[in-house]
Amino acid sequence: MSVPLAREVAVGKRQVEAAERVDLVSGPQGLPLAAGGIGVLLAGLWLVVRRKRRQIQDASQPML
Repeated sequence: MSVPLAREVAVGKRQVEAAERVDLVSGPQGLPLAAGGIGVLLAGLWLVVRRKRRQIQDASQPML
């Protein structure tokens, strides 16, 4: 047997204002962040290529 859901939800009357939006990529602090992101992407690509080359190399060797 299940319990019915509440029809009314208690809501506070205090209004909440949005804080100032922070943009991490703008300004001088964004350069290291962008460089780090590019570095992570390049490292991932390097790993994928390395794995694929090994796969191709292993497939081309004759089985004994």
